[in-house]
Amino acid sequence: MTRPPRAIAAAAATVALVVAASVAARADVVHLKDGRVLRGEVSKKGKATIVTNPVVTTTVPTASIDRTEPDPDDPAAEANRLDRFAKAFGEPPPAGGEKVDERAWPARTGRIDGDGRLRRTLNYPDPKRPTITVDYAIAEVRPDRVYLEALAPWKHRVPIPIRMVPERLLRERLERLAPADDATALLELGRFYRLAGWRDAAADALARAERAGAAADAVAAERARLDARAARRAALAKEAEADRAGPFGGPRPRGAAAKAVAALDEATRTAGRAAVDRLLAALGAADAGAIAEAREAIGGITDISVLAWEGLIHELPDRGKKVDGGGRGKLRRVGLAERRPDVSAETLARPVEYIVRWPRELPAGRRPLIVGLHGQGGPPSAALGYFSGVADRHGFVIAAPEFDVLPGEGYNHTWDEHRTAILTVRDLVRRGAPIDPDRVYVTGHSLGGHGSFDMALSHPDRFAGGMPFIGTHFAFGSKYRVHAGLVPIYVTDGEHDYDWPEKNRAAVADMIKLGGDATYAEYAGRGHEGFTEETPSIVTWMRARRRDPYPESMEWNAARPTDFQRYWVRVDVDAGRLPGAPVLNPKDHLWKIPNVKAKVARARNVIDIRTKNVRALTVLLSDGLCDLDERVTIKVNGKTRHKTTVERSLATLLDDFCERADCGQTFTATVSVEGLKK
Repeated sequence: MTRPPRAIAAAAATVALVVAASVAARADVVHLKDGRVLRGEVSKKGKATIVTNPVVTTTVPTASIDRTEPDPDDPAAEANRLDRFAKAFGEPPPAGGEKVDERAWPARTGRIDGDGRLRRTLNYPDPKRPTITVDYAIAEVRPDRVYLEALAPWKHRVPIPIRMVPERLLRERLERLAPADDATALLELGRFYRLAGWRDAAADALARAERAGAAADAVAAERARLDARAARRAALAKEAEADRAGPFGGPRPRGAAAKAVAALDEATRTAGRAAVDRLLAALGAADAGAIAEAREAIGGITDISVLAWEGLIHELPDRGKKVDGGGRGKLRRVGLAERRPDVSAETLARPVEYIVRWPRELPAGRRPLIVGLHGQGGPPSAALGYFSGVADRHGFVIAAPEFDVLPGEGYNHTWDEHRTAILTVRDLVRRGAPIDPDRVYVTGHSLGGHGSFDMALSHPDRFAGGMPFIGTHFAFGSKYRVHAGLVPIYVTDGEHDYDWPEKNRAAVADMIKLGGDATYAEYAGRGHEGFTEETPSIVTWMRARRRDPYPESMEWNAARPTDFQRYWVRVDVDAGRLPGAPVLNPKDHLWKIPNVKAKVARARNVIDIRTKNVRALTVLLSDGLCDLDERVTIKVNGKTRHKTTVERSLATLLDDFCERADCGQTFTATVSVEGLKK
């Protein structure tokens, strides 16, 4: 029987769709230039690449990809589905009919018991029923993931990475499905263990398969893949050991300052270091009289040039020591009485505490720092747990300030909130901690997620990266996304976390479109959760990223008075139109938001700045930015505003260091430009 043309066309279209679906469903391995490895179906949208697997969808800039290759361990491939193990926990009892609102987020999660059951207490969006308790059972087991199914009366199914379930529990059930005399089952069990990342268990299962009569070439192939994975893990372990050994960042100080320090004789160098250490001790004690005396003593040593003093400040972290007595540290109070005068005359009397967690071993040299911001109502200690393993494995220091400065009011985008993180870093440096100023990262969950997102984009000159979890960037979002070209951003969220995933997808897509270094990881079927399973990828991401203290090119906007200086440019607007409190909606601003685009051509010692809505500006100079022994040319909006040498000033250097305590970004001269057309 001959089919009618319309039926033939429909059949052809169906075949085409099936073929296209099979091609699209192929899993790839995506190797990123920073060392991260993503697995899943790959698609592209503009300048972004999207990698999707059943657990998480990750969006990265296409430019960040080193190579893409077919995944030999594709979980969807027939050889790797391993269906015989899918129901290792049996068929769960029937689910109920009432669907869990997937915007609900876990207030408390218990442990998975021996029967594969888990109890979670969820905060429910319905105000008439604020919390619910839901029991889950393991419904399906795959080498890379486990599916949890809600039990009656609830209906909910969610995938989680297999590493979130105790290995011992899973292996106990899986072993029952591979009898000692079943060579095929044992070979598949070895493959399952290998794909799950359980090396010793995989080697044991393959040995049993061999004894049971499995084909020698099949066993050898599995062992070769197992050895290759072990080699990759050994390389990662070696990198972690190198992290612990340190020091990070190579020799300090940099460039001309390094040469100036090296030129000092030993006695002068020793005297200079002692003087700088005295200033640092005075800053740590917040003793105004001692600070003034230390500064006067530094000014009295005329054998050391300003350039050499800058170098001695740069090397401070290399001589630092652990403060607060080690361990989790003591509570330190960060005073909030130093409000910037251009914000408000008010002060916040209540001090803010922060906790420090040090690696168990602290080798010589500077260490990277993670500033963790807790959620609403949580104590500082709540932020330590998410990255606690990082401190020991990679040598990171973790500091957690009391971030919720206005309890119960949510995140308000205020300088007081920002200052909890910024002053925590400054306080640690003033106390002599060996913090690498170019490797300070800010992270947080929920309220802290909002804060870390905003802080990183608001202060790209202070942070090497921002890692917000279950938070989003609003208020100044559209104005500050361009800053992702200066500070990397890594956002993690759940698919059903309020409406934030939609906002985060748009924000990250916009950042990547603007040339920013942004990553977005969204977990399927999940909501407002901690997502500690994303931490290993974030650690790899952090290890590859450092702050550039003197960028050759930058663009930034300033939607708040506290954001009027970034890097080496400070701007002024009409002071009479500045508000006394933050304006959360940029549309409500009483002034037009300043925009700065600046470049420096180091080979020619030329600085070119373009501005909008700026009446005056100050250029902060350093030998890290240009050669101050030569003539410096500064052009603003196409006109040459400065074309001569500048004199380094010890007062400028010390003023800047005493205020910001940034050993990696110092300034020794300034040039002011006024009368700009707004």
